[in-house]
Amino acid sequence: MRARRLALLAGPALAILIYLPTLSHQFVLDDRGAIQANPLLHDVRDLPRVLVAPYWAATGEVGNLYRPLTTFSFAIDRLVARGLRPGWFHFVNLLLHGLATWLVVRLIAMCVPGTAGPAVAGLIFALHPVHVEAVAGVVGRSEILAACGVLTAILCHRRALLSGTGEGRRWLAAAWSASFLAMLAKESGITAPALCLLFEIALPLSRSAVRGRRGVLYAGHAAAIVVYLAARVFVLGGIGIGAPIHFVDNPAAASGLLSGRLTALSVLPRYARLLLWPADLSADYSYAQIPVVESGFDPGVLVGLALVALVVAGGVVLIRRAPAAGAGLLWIAVSAALTTNLLFFVGTLLAERLMYLPSVGLCLLLAWGVASARRAAFPVVLGLILLAGAAGGVRSANRIAEWRDDFSLYGSSARISPRSVRIRYNLGNAYLRRGEWIRAEENYRAALAIYPEFEDGRMNLGMAVLQQGRARESIEHFRAVLDRDPAEVEAKVNLALAHRALGEEATAESLLMEAVRESPHSSKALNNLGSSAM
Repeated sequence: MRARRLALLAGPALAILIYLPTLSHQFVLDDRGAIQANPLLHDVRDLPRVLVAPYWAATGEVGNLYRPLTTFSFAIDRLVARGLRPGWFHFVNLLLHGLATWLVVRLIAMCVPGTAGPAVAGLIFALHPVHVEAVAGVVGRSEILAACGVLTAILCHRRALLSGTGEGRRWLAAAWSASFLAMLAKESGITAPALCLLFEIALPLSRSAVRGRRGVLYAGHAAAIVVYLAARVFVLGGIGIGAPIHFVDNPAAASGLLSGRLTALSVLPRYARLLLWPADLSADYSYAQIPVVESGFDPGVLVGLALVALVVAGGVVLIRRAPAAGAGLLWIAVSAALTTNLLFFVGTLLAERLMYLPSVGLCLLLAWGVASARRAAFPVVLGLILLAGAAGGVRSANRIAEWRDDFSLYGSSARISPRSVRIRYNLGNAYLRRGEWIRAEENYRAALAIYPEFEDGRMNLGMAVLQQGRARESIEHFRAVLDRDPAEVEAKVNLALAHRALGEEATAESLLMEAVRESPHSSKALNNLGSSAM
C-alpha cells in the first residue's frame, strides 16, 4: 500500500520540483498587463470590483474576457506577498500545477486498474513540455485553475452519484461549485458538465447505484452555466468575446467564415505535434508565423480533417470496447473544442498553454496502454513511456529556463517563430526598456516588415529613433500613426516630445494641450504638459 501511494505521488512531487527554478523568474509577456499594470490588485478594498471587471481592464480593453477567479487569485497573491514579488506568484503556480497533477492521477486511477498506469500518467502530465507556458508564465494560471476545477467537478460528480443521501448532497454542491469556479477561471471551464457525462458513459453505473440523482446533478451544472453566462453578459455586454479580435493575434478570425475554419483545421496538426513531439516551443505564433489557408485541399487542412475523424470516430468506437482509451480520445476533442477556433474564434490562433487540459486525454491514453499491455510486452511499453517522460522532463527543464526574463523568452521564441510580428515587437520592447535603441529599432523594423500596418510597432519605432537623436525621422512615424488613428493620444504625446527635441516648444505645447483635451486622465500627456509649462 505504501509503495502504491509513493508511486501515485511521484507525479505531483515532480510537478512541483521541476518548476522550482521559476521562483527566481521575472514577470514576462502578458504578466505585465494582467498583473503589474492592473490597478485592481493594488488595494484590498478593490477586490469586490474584480467580480465586475473584464480580465484585460488594465489595458483599456473591454468586452473581451471575463476571468474573475484568476484575477482574484492575483490580488490575493499581491496581498500575501505585500507587493508584486514575482517569486511568490510563481510559487503559487507551481503548487497549483502539483494539485492539478494529483487530480489527474486520481481521475485516471478511477478508470485504469493497477498502479503503473495512473503513476505513468502523473509523470507525463507533470513533465510535459507543452505545460511550461501555463506554469512558468504567471497568467497561465487561468489554465491551471480551470483544469483543477474541471477535474474536481468530475471526481465530485462521480462521488455524488455513488454516495448516500446526506453525503451525496455535499458532493452535489462540491461538483457544482467546482464546475462554476472552473468557468470563472477561464471560459473553457464550461466543458466540465460535458466531461462529467463523458466519464459516466465510459464508466456506467447501475440505476440502483445512481439513486435518481443524475437529473439533479445536471440541473445544477446547467444552473451554474446560466449564472456564469449572466455574469458574463452583465460585465462584458454579451456572451461571446465581444471586442474585435486583432488580426495580428488571430488572422483566422479576420479571414471570413470559410477561410478562418480552414486555417483552424490546418493548425490541428501543429497541436498534435506539440502533444506528441514538443521539441520546438514558442511563446507566440501570431501573424504571420501561421499562414491563412484559402483552399480546402491544403495539406494541413486534409491532415486536420483526418485528425478530427480519427479522434472523434476512434473515441466513439472505443468508448465501449476500451473505455479508458475511448474516453482519452473524446476528452481531447471535448476539452479542446472551444479553444481551437473550430466552433468559435478565440483571441489566439495557436498557443501551447491551451493544451493544458486536453493533455489529460493523452495521459489517459498512455495509462490505458500501460495497463492493457500483455505481461511480456509490459516492460517494453512501460520503459518506452518512461523514457519519453524523462526526455520530456529534460526538454521542460530547458524550456523553463527560457522563461526567466524577457530577453531569454523572446530570443528563443524568435528562433522558432521568426515570422511572428508579436515576438519581434516584444523583443524590441525589451531592448527599448534596456536602453539599447539600435537593437530595439532593428526588431521594430522586422515587425513592420512582416505587417506594415502594425501601429504599435510603428509607434515604438518612432520612440527608438527619437532616443537616437533622429527627431525629424521619428516625427514621420508618429504622423503615420495619427494618419490612421487621429485619436491616438500616445502618438500625439510622442509627437510633441519629438518637436520639443527640435526646440519647437510652441508646437509641442499645442499638441500636448490637444492630447489633454482628448484624454483628460492621460498621465503621460499631463506630465509632459506640466514639464512644457515649467
